[in-house]
Amino acid sequence: MMISCLRKLAVLPLLALATRAAAQEQPVPPCEGRDPAAAPCRAHYDTAPVLDPASQPPLAAGEARKPLIWIYVDETGAVRHAQVHQPAGGVDWDVAARDRARQFHFQPATLAGRPVGAWVLLPVAAVPPPASCAGTDAVPRSAGAVLVDSMVSGRPEIGTVYRYAASGFDIHLFVYRHAEGETPQAEVEKTLAALRQGAVQGGPDSIAVVREGPERLRPSRRFREVEFAGHSALFRARLGGSWMESYIAVFPAGAEDLKVRATYPGGGGARREVAEFVQQLLSSRAWRMRGCPR
Repeated sequence: MMISCLRKLAVLPLLALATRAAAQEQPVPPCEGRDPAAAPCRAHYDTAPVLDPASQPPLAAGEARKPLIWIYVDETGAVRHAQVHQPAGGVDWDVAARDRARQFHFQPATLAGRPVGAWVLLPVAAVPPPASCAGTDAVPRSAGAVLVDSMVSGRPEIGTVYRYAASGFDIHLFVYRHAEGETPQAEVEKTLAALRQGAVQGGPDSIAVVREGPERLRPSRRFREVEFAGHSALFRARLGGSWMESYIAVFPAGAEDLKVRATYPGGGGARREVAEFVQQLLSSRAWRMRGCPR
């Protein structure tokens, strides 16, 4: 028992240094003027959150990988949010690491001697569960963004709208019943036409389509028999005098259609974040299409 305690005490300074180093390199905006728990941001604190090694669940047998995970630690040291920052080369590992990080417990960050909430960026080792229905309720709709709010629309062609916070921009997901005879290409083209005509509230002044075409994605290696054949468009949108990049895609998912919309400053980083969101979204839907509970 004494040896075990000494080992834990020896690990704590190393964890504190690793946590502090990750916190100092946060490539995120300051938290001022925003909800600090909504998306990763840089908080003011004197001491960073420190992971309690005893709170880490044991790793299962199998290949382990370490994606970088953003973790929001509240004033009690509990993890309120966790999302993938840098994938580990496989969606299954990313989802498993996110779920494992949610079980961690920390010594909270402190400011002037008082505990405060803060984000911390850490590598989290994880091993995916077997390809079965076990634990499907833990598979998130997305591991690439934080769910902010949702709204049930009165219009069936819009359905339920989910809004997610990514790194400095929002991703909107529309889930609605599939209309008989409607195709993803027709849905994308109708949206583009509505944007061009200025019929979308808060939409762009003008758009210029950069790329449009079929988008066939498999959600992850565990669902080789599932394929979501969708249609997407990437376009430049003029908003408030500035040019932004926008992405829209529609994926049929059984009796439902999934429409993803995102507008963000042009750049590969935001594109990759949207692509990760879509992949995680389709992984979640693939569970349901295989007959597993959500």
